[in-house]
Amino acid sequence: NNYSVQEHVRLLEQAISTQPDGIAVPIVSSDAFEGPLRKAIEAGIPVVAFNIPDGRPEGERIPYLTYVGGDEYLTGKKLGEYALEKIEAGEIPKPTHVVCASHDSAHQGLKARCAGMKDAMEKAGAKFDELFIGAGLLHRVLHT
Repeated sequence: NNYSVQEHVRLLEQAISTQPDGIAVPIVSSDAFEGPLRKAIEAGIPVVAFNIPDGRPEGERIPYLTYVGGDEYLTGKKLGEYALEKIEAGEIPKPTHVVCASHDSAHQGLKARCAGMKDAMEKAGAKFDELFIGAGLLHRVLHT
């Protein structure tokens, strides 16, 4: 259970080699997924992105058919705004320092979520940091 973008790419390439009827995949790293997915598309395999789109400008994106999912930046921002509402209501203390912990520094969906949270929390005057804890620590925390 040591997730990595490299392992995800390896599994993606393995799936592509079987010539599937289609592929649906979260684009956790545009740079890492670009080669394999463009190869699949060129081979006539339909590709759909879900949960995490290619966040680059339109002309640079992987040309998948469509994206199904939410906006991770807005998810993080709304979460931060919800916390601010609870602070204003006196339900939780006002933070001075907020940390967004992530298991993978290359995961662009998590980066976008943290960016949204950062934008909301900095409006409250809180210092904000991202902390990359690695998949191993995440696994231990979730399974102990």
